[in-house]
Amino acid sequence: MQNNFYGCMFINAIGEYSEEDSPIREVCKEFKRLMRTYILELCQEAGLTDADEVANELALLLEGAIVTAQVTKNPEAASVARKAAHTIINQRLAGLVEPTESATNVATAN
Repeated sequence: MQNNFYGCMFINAIGEYSEEDSPIREVCKEFKRLMRTYILELCQEAGLTDADEVANELALLLEGAIVTAQVTKNPEAASVARKAAHTIINQRLAGLVEPTESATNVATAN
């Protein structure tokens, strides 16, 4: 792993500016919302009937991989996340996992 990998600047910034009324916090939340929206659009294009739920799972997986790589300096974090993402998507496409009743948008939940 590169010695100059410092993780996600938005995760880092919100750690420094965590006050509820911070404009920096709002920018960070908006970026995460936009990222999740992009993932949702990809899930919809893939034809996933539970695209909202899968988008939540993949967004959380992405965040976890970034933080894991940052904290542990483990260059395999992205590969592990990619494998898990493939499993999630392939199971959904094959109909092996039933959608839950409701999916909460993890990117916008407080």
